[in-house]
Amino acid sequence: MEATSASPLLRSFERHLCAANRAPTTVSTYLHAVRQAHRFLHARGKTFEAATRADLEAFMADLLTRRTPATAATYLKVLKIIYAWLLEEGEVPADPTLRMRPPIVPDTPVPIVPDDGLKRLLQAAVTGVRGQRLRGPPRHRRSYGRGARAEPPLGDRHTARVTKRGEA
Repeated sequence: MEATSASPLLRSFERHLCAANRAPTTVSTYLHAVRQAHRFLHARGKTFEAATRADLEAFMADLLTRRTPATAATYLKVLKIIYAWLLEEGEVPADPTLRMRPPIVPDTPVPIVPDDGLKRLLQAAVTGVRGQRLRGPPRHRRSYGRGARAEPPLGDRHTARVTKRGEA
C-alpha cells in the first residue's frame, strides 16, 4: 500500500468490513489501526504488500511504547484480519502475521470498595451528604389519586363493561 494507493486499498477493505456486517465502531477501529500501521511502514519505506513479519513486529514494539498491551493485541488482531483479506484477494503471496503472537496483557485488578466505604456510600445516597434527604419517593410510588379508569377512553369501540362485584 503506497502513499498514493493507500486510499483505494483502504476503501476496499472498508467495503469488505461493511459487507461482513461489522459494527460502525468496529470498522472505525479497524481502519484507525490500519492507518497507523500504514504510516509506520511508509516511514520505513515499506508497503503493506512488501512488509515482513519483522516489520510488523517492529510496528508492534513501537506501538507498545505508546499504548497499552490490550490495544496492541487488538491492533495485531486487525493486522491478522487485513492480511487474511489481502491473501484472499491475491495482493500478498503469504501472510506475515501468521505466526505472530499477541503481547501479554497483564491482569489489572479492579479496586474493591471496603465495607465501611460501601456503607458510607449507601448512607449518603439515602440521606444526603449533610443528613438531608436528597429526593422524594420515586415516581412509580407516588400516587395522586390515579387509579384504574372506570370508563375506557373515548372512541374505543371494543369496550369492556365495568360491573360491580357479583354481577355478570
